[in-house]
Amino acid sequence: MMKQVCITWITVVLILSGCILYAADANPGKIVVQADKPGARISPMFYGLMTEEINYSYEGGLYGELIQNRIFRNPSGRGSGLAPIVTGTKEPGLFRSEHYSMGAFSCKIPNGKYLAKLYFAETYSGITGPGQRVFSFNVQGQEFKDFDIWVKAGGPNRAYIETVPVEVSHGEFRIVFTPKIENPAINAIEIIPQTPAAPAEATIRIRAGQTTPYTDSSGQIWQPEKGFEGGDIVDHGPIPATPDSTIPGAPHWFLVTSAGAEGSAATDTSDPINTIALTTSLKLVIANVPDGGRAGVANDGYWGIPVKPGTSYQCSFYAKASDGFAGALTVAIESSDGKTIYASEKISAITGTWQRYRLTLKTGEVKPTADARLVISADMKGTVNFNLVSLFPPVFRERTGKALGGRPVTGFRPDIMQLLDDMRPAFLRFPGGNYVEGSNFANRFDWKIMIGPWEDRPGHQSPWGYRSSDGLGLLEFLEWCEELNMEPVVGVYAGLHLDGGRDIRTGEALKPFIQEALDQIEYMTGDVNTTWGARRAKDGHPAPFKLTYVEIGNEDFLNNGTATYCGPEGRFAMFYNAIKAKYPHIQVIATVDPKVPHDVIDNHHYMSPNTAIRNAHIYDNADRNGPKIFEGEWASQERGTQRGLTPSFQCAIADAAFLTGLERNADIVIMTCYAPLFTRVNPGGCQWRTNLIGYDTLTSYGSPSYYVQKMFFNARGDQIIPIDQIIPQTIPTPASEPVQTPAGQSPGRGRTDTPPSPNEPLFACASKEDASGDIILKVVNVFDVDQNMTVECKGVDIKKNAVGQVLAGQPNDTNSVDNPFNIVPKDFVVQDAGSVWNHTFPGNSITVIRFKTK
Repeated sequence: MMKQVCITWITVVLILSGCILYAADANPGKIVVQADKPGARISPMFYGLMTEEINYSYEGGLYGELIQNRIFRNPSGRGSGLAPIVTGTKEPGLFRSEHYSMGAFSCKIPNGKYLAKLYFAETYSGITGPGQRVFSFNVQGQEFKDFDIWVKAGGPNRAYIETVPVEVSHGEFRIVFTPKIENPAINAIEIIPQTPAAPAEATIRIRAGQTTPYTDSSGQIWQPEKGFEGGDIVDHGPIPATPDSTIPGAPHWFLVTSAGAEGSAATDTSDPINTIALTTSLKLVIANVPDGGRAGVANDGYWGIPVKPGTSYQCSFYAKASDGFAGALTVAIESSDGKTIYASEKISAITGTWQRYRLTLKTGEVKPTADARLVISADMKGTVNFNLVSLFPPVFRERTGKALGGRPVTGFRPDIMQLLDDMRPAFLRFPGGNYVEGSNFANRFDWKIMIGPWEDRPGHQSPWGYRSSDGLGLLEFLEWCEELNMEPVVGVYAGLHLDGGRDIRTGEALKPFIQEALDQIEYMTGDVNTTWGARRAKDGHPAPFKLTYVEIGNEDFLNNGTATYCGPEGRFAMFYNAIKAKYPHIQVIATVDPKVPHDVIDNHHYMSPNTAIRNAHIYDNADRNGPKIFEGEWASQERGTQRGLTPSFQCAIADAAFLTGLERNADIVIMTCYAPLFTRVNPGGCQWRTNLIGYDTLTSYGSPSYYVQKMFFNARGDQIIPIDQIIPQTIPTPASEPVQTPAGQSPGRGRTDTPPSPNEPLFACASKEDASGDIILKVVNVFDVDQNMTVECKGVDIKKNAVGQVLAGQPNDTNSVDNPFNIVPKDFVVQDAGSVWNHTFPGNSITVIRFKTK
């Protein structure tokens, strides 16, 4: 928080965007701020974070663990985190990406007869059987009803090509897709002329989900995707090179043998450490090792192990010896080719029974690299079994002693946490998102098996194609909140899964999970004399956590969940009544209007940039007598291949415009959080594009939208100040350009994504900060036109000196791992401010100005 001083300030935020290159008129515009007429209070929890396990947000992201598949329970193939190679085709590379949720595909071609080949494969791990993705499509008038990729291909990750003879008579080839269960998806489209004289280059080949051409094994070139209407893309990355020493049944673990050494490794369930989580070990059998040689096992981490100079890594694992093994174990962080040792230590001897071993690996003056692995090896014959292998780097806040509660180490990646800390978020909505529901009942967020020692956490399959170790469980979420001074906003499992509504728990079957929700609240808030408060203390945190908001489920308007969620006998009412009976102070959040009393409604908006700007007014006329509004997931997103892993500056400006509308309506909108928060940028690391923060193994960066969020978070205010008048400068009228239809909307021919009106180029909100007396003004200009504005603040006297920041760029500008600070705010000083102040705000910019008041 800012220190209170005798000088008060006013903060101004201005955002400008668009693609008009003409100048505005010569007469200044005007903004009138009624600083003498403060309005409703702004919630101190207005700005926060939303998180779920997607894009390797926790595993290989925020959670500090560097070992992937540490208890050897990750599945091979689907769900391993490595997209399986599609079989049944000579061209598996065609199936490494797809376009999904589209309304149509079309392209202009000469009239005539063609053979259309449509390439499909079911690669989504959330589809586990026939009947789970069913859609229809129409190819030039030929209808394919209830098309099921799983059935057609004979299972997952198998290629299927639908061949359709067609005739084009109006110069356009067109496919219309209609969802039934789940969204339609396609990998590639080939359109082959059937005219004998047609040249080979007349064939059209489109590889969906790609921005660059692809050459197949026959030398044929497939063009990057174009012609899709609506929907989005998934890119699984290139086909991975599979090392010869991959250990069967143990993804991310490899056998390592020096020249002349002989050994083997495999998973072993014959002697489990326990029957809860540590049921499967990795068995290394060493048959022969020449002098100076070694045999061992290696883990490649999450796109490598991050090696940094002068860094200490905490390593631990269970091991036991058999078959006469009596030697030492060498534990090392080394280059992927084994030629460079970055850190190494020895365990002098291991016993014939399961024991945990701990050691510290410290690097010297080395060059940072992610091309590294962890290797545990030996130099003599015998057998060694391993389990629960862990490697932790330094974390944001170290916990020691009793605070660990039986965990050898815990914590969060420092660079990502610092980005979050700099935002000063007020709350964390967790654990999701789809992560609450899970792809099925067995893989829901089952918090009771995600607490306590790691030995008691079996992990589960996340909804996004990889396994969660659950090292980041309920207490770790709360510790995350504690480290960043955030209040938890917890979502509880409410009987719905990501399975199209095939298995919804209702009525009597739901009651045990209502009790689990009550237990969960007690774990978070109860004192040490309560059952679950005592368990929290045992786990390392005697002090309870503050909890104001509990959300029932997630997006219950999907997966056929609405009918069972709503009404006096519905799932929401069952949870609401039970929670209010025991915890009457808790505010209960609904995910869809339950048609019964509820405190807060959680609304989600994923929008094109133009839609986000229009939605700055979405709550202007909302019912002020109804429940409060939580904007729990939202983002502006470009479509198709234009949609990046993290947002462009065009999205950032639209985000800022949308935020001004939320702040203006803070009498009814009480919380807001962007989503998703994180993404891996490595190939295959992202399942959902457009995320606030990106990272690889070594570095992280904030997107342009991150800096918008940071600027708004740090200039929130405590009370609404009305904007009495906005008179913009006149600007030219832009043309409406056809664009791809947002996912989930009907495509329609000639559909346009209506751009912002030149009659309303400016969006504004204002607030007052209690501690300092600051008046915070935020103004958004959504065109690429400089705006010369007169800002009049009624009821306050403004001193001449002011300071501020400006975030400027072009719509397509982005930040990245290679260029993380391409778009960042820059500081500046104002020396001519006043109660009536004139200033030109450049196009494509976001400005924050803080004025002193007399």
